Amino acid sequence: MAAFQEAVVPDFVQNPKKAWIFLGNKVNEFKASDHETKFIALAATMNLVAASLQLVVGLRMKSVSVVSAAIDSLLDFLLGIFNLFLLKESQKEEDEDYNYGYGKLQGFGALFQ
Repeated sequence: MAAFQEAVVPDFVQNPKKAWIFLGNKVNEFKASDHETKFIALAATMNLVAASLQLVVGLRMKSVSVVSAAIDSLLDFLLGIFNLFLLKESQKEEDEDYNYGYGKLQGFGALFQ
C-alpha cells in the first residue's frame, strides 16, 4: 500500500490576494495616461458640440430624425463623462473597503457603453 504524501498547499490558497494575481486578474495593472483621459474628454466635448448643432438644426427644420440624433449625441456625451469619472476612480489604490482596488470599475463602465 502506497503511503500518502502530505498535501502541499500553494501559497495563493493561504493568501487570497496572491490567488487573485495567480488567476490572472491583476486589478491595477492598467494605469490611464494623460493621453487617454484627454481623448475621452475631447470625445465627450465633440459629442456635446454635435448634440448642440443637431438640436438647433433639428428644431429649425422641425425634423424629428435630426432631434433624435441630437438626443443620441447627448447620451454619448453623458456616457463619455461617466467613463471619464470611472477611469479616474479606477486608478485609486486599494484600501480597507476594497482590498483589490477599484480597477474593476472599468468593466462596469463598459456595460453601459
